[in-house]
Amino acid sequence: HAVSTRCSMPDSQALGAHFKMLTVLMCRSSINYKPKSPKLGRSTIDIAFPGKRIAIFIDGCFWHNCPEHGEMPKANNKWWRNKFAENAARDERVTKILKEGGWRVQRFWAHETPENVCQLIQDEIEKLNC
Repeated sequence: HAVSTRCSMPDSQALGAHFKMLTVLMCRSSINYKPKSPKLGRSTIDIAFPGKRIAIFIDGCFWHNCPEHGEMPKANNKWWRNKFAENAARDERVTKILKEGGWRVQRFWAHETPENVCQLIQDEIEKLNC
């Protein structure tokens, strides 16, 4: 029950709004991207640039235990500590697999402004175009 409650909390809503704003900014900037692909086990690249081999992840502050905004639930504390540790280990595995496959991986927190994230993505693409 706690997990389903957490899934419906503002972190999910914030991510949805964040992606919406980010996609609008990228469209305005003529950045061609592919949302939600490819799948890597239980993980999905949030925004992929397959031609440039750039993988972007927008990590939610709750599920990825953001050092600024992540909160440790008081109930089932041990379970949540293990869950967050598993999430961090999965993030590291996915990043490693992608990098070994020649991808550049960028991770952003959901609390970062879409404008800033879009600019950093543009900067990375421009580096590759030089």
